Amino acid sequence: MRSKFGDNEPQDVSYHGNAFLRLMGYIKPYWKTVALCCVLVGLLTVFDIARPRIIGDAIDKYITQQSAQDLPPETRFQGILIAAGLYVAILLLQFICNRLQYLKIQETGQNIVYTLRNELMAHVESLSMRFFDLTPVGRIVTRITNDTEAVNDLYANTIVRLFRNVVKIIGLAIIMMVMNFRMAMLSFVLVPVMVVLTAVFRKLSRKTYQIVKTRITTLNTFLSEHLSGMRVIQIFAREKEKCAEFEEKNESLYRAGVREMMVFAIFRPSIYFLSVIAMAIILGGGSALVLDGVISIGMLYTFTEYISQLFTPVQELAAAADAVRRATVADPTVVTWQIDRNVNITNVCISGCKFCNFHCKPHDRERAYVTTIDQYVRKIDETLALGGDQLLLQGGLHPKLGIDFYENLFRAVSYTHQTLPTNR
Repeated sequence: MRSKFGDNEPQDVSYHGNAFLRLMGYIKPYWKTVALCCVLVGLLTVFDIARPRIIGDAIDKYITQQSAQDLPPETRFQGILIAAGLYVAILLLQFICNRLQYLKIQETGQNIVYTLRNELMAHVESLSMRFFDLTPVGRIVTRITNDTEAVNDLYANTIVRLFRNVVKIIGLAIIMMVMNFRMAMLSFVLVPVMVVLTAVFRKLSRKTYQIVKTRITTLNTFLSEHLSGMRVIQIFAREKEKCAEFEEKNESLYRAGVREMMVFAIFRPSIYFLSVIAMAIILGGGSALVLDGVISIGMLYTFTEYISQLFTPVQELAAAADAVRRATVADPTVVTWQIDRNVNITNVCISGCKFCNFHCKPHDRERAYVTTIDQYVRKIDETLALGGDQLLLQGGLHPKLGIDFYENLFRAVSYTHQTLPTNR
């Protein structure tokens, strides 16, 4: 659970609007390149579907069928060589299309992320000073660096891979039903199980990744703030305490990472196990149909290859969904406003800043005051009751308040509100 003053355990996030569609808006200036990549993806899908069909037809025409036995050996061998040459030619075309598509989409992705970084920098510079008072520098740096890299992967790899796998699954389903509807139904018998498993994985992976992302932000924030303030930590001899805090946050990130890894470690082997079962069903049912003369051995081979190709895109779709989530899931701990309260330690100050109309001199007994610990406790309780998120302890430079006063103050506040994180 997240406390009102921290982010120990993030809650699941609900989003207003579609972040994915918003990111897709950056593609508009490069729509011609993206259209070319989509055409190349379509060609690659056709090539993937054609390769098993070429081998299957060669097996039937030149090896197993009765008509093949009537052909001269030279003709049969020549036919196999033609099929092999066509297979190699398709592999070369696939290489060329893959290479061209990769270069074009990578270039487009880099251009989009370049624009996005410029917009982010302009947006950060336009934020109010209040935002930077409330948001740690480490959190801002994490958002600008880590999140833009996730968006870069979305544009450079995920979108095309997502489109290619969807087209490939649809293409395989159509060609299998056209070839033999009965064999296609045997191939699709485990599809409902696969859909349910994918839906469960999507829900679990989204939650676990949100936790990991928040823990990374928390750790980076801690490092940024404490490395920049290391001199203060050493002056007050707080090295051991801060090291213990770091170990706690590091352990928390480690546990979150293990949970995320376990989700993937269960899902991907499960999909592979389903593919093995589907292959066994195809081999068992297909062998019976071959013996009955309903289908040929070449068609059985083609279906076994299609089954392998059908389950591989499902695993890649899960990875693509994970990349989309990394690019679109926001950090719930990043906010632009907070409910806080400023409690003054004292209005006595010997600094005498010219812009300050608040302070008074030590000898001004009518105006001078020092907030007691009981008053602090009451003001903190009032802030919490009103839904406060932050408490700022501030005040003047009182010549009679030594370090013991502030140590006792923080000790008392930490004791009365033990779940309240403090930034000293």
